[in-house]
Amino acid sequence: MTQVPELIEKLNQFSLSSALEALPDGILLLDEIGQVVYVNPKFTDITGYHYEEFIGLSHLQVVGLLLAKSDLDYSVFWDIFQQVLSGVPFTAKRTFYHRKGYSVPIELFGYPVLNKNGHYSGAMLVIKDLHSHLILKVVETINSSLKLEEILENTALAIVQHVGLFSSAIFILDKSENLLRLTASTTLTRRELGNVVFPVGQGAPGLIAQNRQPMYIANLQEDPLVNEYSRLKLGRRSSFAFPMICKDEVLGVIAFDAETIREFSEKEKKLFEVIASQVALAIYNANLFAELEQLSITDGLTGLYNHRYFKEKLKEEFNWAKRQNLKFSLLLLDLDDFKIINDTFGHPQGDVILRTFSQILRDNVRNFDIISRYGGDEFTVILRDCLKSEACIIAERIRLACETTDFLKNSSTMTVSIGVSFYPQSPTSEELISAADKALYEVKRSGRNRVQCFERTMS
Repeated sequence: MTQVPELIEKLNQFSLSSALEALPDGILLLDEIGQVVYVNPKFTDITGYHYEEFIGLSHLQVVGLLLAKSDLDYSVFWDIFQQVLSGVPFTAKRTFYHRKGYSVPIELFGYPVLNKNGHYSGAMLVIKDLHSHLILKVVETINSSLKLEEILENTALAIVQHVGLFSSAIFILDKSENLLRLTASTTLTRRELGNVVFPVGQGAPGLIAQNRQPMYIANLQEDPLVNEYSRLKLGRRSSFAFPMICKDEVLGVIAFDAETIREFSEKEKKLFEVIASQVALAIYNANLFAELEQLSITDGLTGLYNHRYFKEKLKEEFNWAKRQNLKFSLLLLDLDDFKIINDTFGHPQGDVILRTFSQILRDNVRNFDIISRYGGDEFTVILRDCLKSEACIIAERIRLACETTDFLKNSSTMTVSIGVSFYPQSPTSEELISAADKALYEVKRSGRNRVQCFERTMS
């Protein structure tokens, strides 16, 4: 080891070494020939190496030591030292890997140190830990959307990109079935996500949700608490998972998977905890947004879509069918003599009739068709990708179901008149509604309780 240079003597003389040791950033000092003469505690904390392991090393040996657990290009650190040793300051942001294997986002600063005559006498390397910056990046990603699916996919990807892990997985609690469904993953496709489900209280995610406590899994490939499908996909690596809790409500579980089998640092655990709480808050807000959005497009009495949503979806369906060269149909339905029955039995009973008829519609169309309350006792059904012949069969099925239903549980029956129009026979969304309305008018004019398909010859 070379003699301590003038730089270190001055540090000791003015008690600057104690000041450097108290700094929040890592400091490494090199003498005039590029050997390490000082490192502060923060530098050893960020890198994971001890003071004694640095002192006396050449700048090339420092590069080798710092890159031992890193995927950084050797030339990055080489350029830093070469510039600094040449008297040129240097700065760069990089992800460094701690001795134990976890990633540390850092900003590097290299400064030449000059003596009183202005000549080069050493160099200072500063490492600033950017974990707070990392948290900000992940939180910004989490809060970049109010759509739940986008939040989860973006979060899982951001964790891998910014935190330096192998993968991340997010399970959402399905309260109706009391189980956790894997909803987002950086290692599984959307189709594969359905293979990973855990009842609350079973498996690692289920126990985490039940106990509301984080869990460390040393080896995902061998742990019996891990789903067999996940064990095959994830292999030999460690994982740490946290419950996602907001307003004392468990919303799901988020897992952080390392590249290898290893322990996680306290700093990592704290970071994971912050991310878990932020994702939980984002999920909570997304659920509220979804509920408000659903209320804005839903009829309060029947639970069907409202008139505004119907008009929007009809335009969307028309544009989609036009682009894809598909056919679809529209039903316009009107309950016969509803006003008379409503006036006779009262509005509460009229509401029962409307809700009962809404259920008849749900039971007799396909789950991807769009049912709406058009207004009053009028309803619409957009039959997606549906031929004219199929639409007429569905309409007749609804008519028969209505005719045979006891609406008020007192042998009271209702009938319905239905007008049917088709795309591309009606070439615009406005003409489609107009055609169905004309067909419905024809049914009403000729006696009700019938299905009428629009034809171009109709007046």
